[in-house]
Amino acid sequence: MILTYRHLRKIIREEWCRVLRPGMILESLSYFGSGFVKFKGLVDSGMDPHKAARDVGFKQIGKGFTRRVYEHPSSQEFVLKVAHGAGHGYPDDFDQKRFNLALRTNRDEAKSGRDATYKIFPKVYPGDAEGNWILSEKVIPLEFGQLAEFFPEVKFTPGSMAWLAVLDLGKELAKELSSITASGDWSKKPTETQKKIDQLSDSSTFGKKFSMMFSDLWDDNPTFKELTKAMADYGIAPQEVRSDNLGIVLRDGKEQLVLLDVSVGLDRSISTLDRAAADVEELLAEPDLDALDDDDDLFTDQPWL
Repeated sequence: MILTYRHLRKIIREEWCRVLRPGMILESLSYFGSGFVKFKGLVDSGMDPHKAARDVGFKQIGKGFTRRVYEHPSSQEFVLKVAHGAGHGYPDDFDQKRFNLALRTNRDEAKSGRDATYKIFPKVYPGDAEGNWILSEKVIPLEFGQLAEFFPEVKFTPGSMAWLAVLDLGKELAKELSSITASGDWSKKPTETQKKIDQLSDSSTFGKKFSMMFSDLWDDNPTFKELTKAMADYGIAPQEVRSDNLGIVLRDGKEQLVLLDVSVGLDRSISTLDRAAADVEELLAEPDLDALDDDDDLFTDQPWL
């Protein structure tokens, strides 16, 4: 095969993306539509990002605790996420702590979106260094029962302690396997996590069902394995993996489940998260689950939310 200059450029570009800047969307801003080009020109000149978005024809399609989401007719696949610190009396009521959280959330999302290791994060084009705005893949919200399509092995009610425990155990196993890989000793096995799985299996009928289901998830469900590996790498709490923080992007015509926000505790107090984490740890560390065998809230054939 004759190696043309164009082919050589393509190889260098792909290798640069893989090694030097993994996951970064490399296209110029014009790739994402004329609206984004005009928007960036205005914010680079010093205009407020929200005003710039409105002036060039962006439509607000969503508002969260810390960010507003805008879409432009010139691109239906990507959206702007702009940080805000607006309180209930917007525009006069400004909350600096909320704004700082917004900036951090954008920076965190830009970081995860540049990581080509995981498909579980939306792809992101970083906006500015402070995190005032980012350009992200448009995520389709999950419909009722749709989460079950990605985890058919699971019969738990979403949000139950059992589901959190499954995620926590997967995260723990992924972390232990990662440390084994880093050590270079390929003869090692994830003995600590396996001990916990065996302990659960021997504890009760529920524990046996739980451990068998977990093994099926880990062995046969690539989405679950990738999700829990990403949770281990980024320190994502199991409580963040819920229907309102998950969505779908279309890549090469296929649906890919993605996690929207990687920051923890945006809509709950730290004490609530700590309590839930403690409950999960207690469930896994000291399984006494005979009383749960007939608990329909944990094992159920009802569709997921």
